[in-house]
Amino acid sequence: MSALLTTWRTTWGAELVVTALAALYLRSVLHVGGWPLIRTVSAMAALVAAVVAVDSGVGIRAPRSFAVGVVLQLLLTVVVPALWVAGRPVELVRRGCSERTASRLDQLGRIARTVAGPAVALVVYALVVVLTRLTTFPVAVAASPVLSVLQQLVWLGAGLLFFRAALAPSYTVRFSLLTAATVVTIAVGGILASSSAGSAPTFAPDDVHRGGTILWAAGGGLLVVITAALGVRALREGGRH
Repeated sequence: MSALLTTWRTTWGAELVVTALAALYLRSVLHVGGWPLIRTVSAMAALVAAVVAVDSGVGIRAPRSFAVGVVLQLLLTVVVPALWVAGRPVELVRRGCSERTASRLDQLGRIARTVAGPAVALVVYALVVVLTRLTTFPVAVAASPVLSVLQQLVWLGAGLLFFRAALAPSYTVRFSLLTAATVVTIAVGGILASSSAGSAPTFAPDDVHRGGTILWAAGGGLLVVITAALGVRALREGGRH
């Protein structure tokens, strides 16, 4: 298990993207001024988590281990997107640009919310979890580096789409989305943990069972923690009015 954090590689494409995002974000923070520190910390933590996911032993072993693949999936669909969205990068860019550009960003945001609203985001999240865990897709990924990279991009995209939708103004929508995603995650993990053969016959049954346990326990737990944090925030904001 320690090899997951002591074994590293260099993925230049991912590292260039992460470095560019970090530089742009921090430059915008300095330009805007007064930006909440907690948001900056959250955004930087997301980028660090992305590097850990791709370049550490987690990213290296994920195609060959079902359980490690689940860890990578949770990093890219839950941890990185949740931290990045909490950093409010779009709002930061909006504050630092001209009124005309900000108006265009608002217009694009309204279009995005119309095309990919909460319901679409939830369906995409559920489909990604089901199709990449309860089918033989992990077997194909193990045999193809290209599919492995594509899967990582799909996980990240689905996570960003979902957590962007989870920032809806309505707390009812937020709780509904997170509750539904938690149910899906726990259900899929439970199926894998109790399956006699698992969904991926190439992997050892114990490996699949461990992956299922990680998915329902860690994945479900992370979503429950995020939901609870939103609940605390809702109570605090309610107490101010």
